[in-house]
Formats: sequence, structure tokens, C-alpha cells
Amino acid sequence: MKLILKIFALPVILVLKLFTLIVNVLVNLSAYVLSPLVLLISGILIYSLVKQNWFDVALAASMDAAIFLAVFAAGWITCMAEDVCSGLTAFLRS
Repeated sequence: MKLILKIFALPVILVLKLFTLIVNVLVNLSAYVLSPLVLLISGILIYSLVKQNWFDVALAASMDAAIFLAVFAAGWITCMAEDVCSGLTAFLRS
């Protein structure tokens, strides 16, 4: 029974490793695209704070928060996939 589970674990490990690789590449590439965007939005946020345009402040802050949460979620998903993959690899070696 354990041999059958180990055979089924191999494709899952392969898919998780591939998924982790793709997400890591996308997160690294998005850093080059999102960094200038976050810098621009932060500049708009500071300008709106100085001019006391509170709707623009809320809009810029929410856009900054959404970008931060998207990058954080991608990193968290990558860590979870790596943990599952290492657990399956440990099961495969047992």
C-alpha cells in the first residue's frame, strides 16, 4: 500500500516543483514591474497627503496595499508549496 502511495506522490512532487519554479520566476519578474509602480503610487500618496485630497489618499493607499498583499500572497503560496513538496519527498524517502 505504501508503495502505491509513493508512486502517486512522484507526479505530485513534480507538479509542485514546477509550480514553485514558475511562481518564483513570476515573483522575481514582477519585482521589476511593480517596484516603479509602487514608487509612483507612493509619490502620488505623498502628494495627495500634502494637498489633503483624502479620496486620492485612500485610493493610493489601497492600491499600495493591494500590490503588497498580492506579492505577499505569492510568496506565501510558494512557501506552502515548498513545505508540501518537502513533506512528500520525506515520505518518498521513508
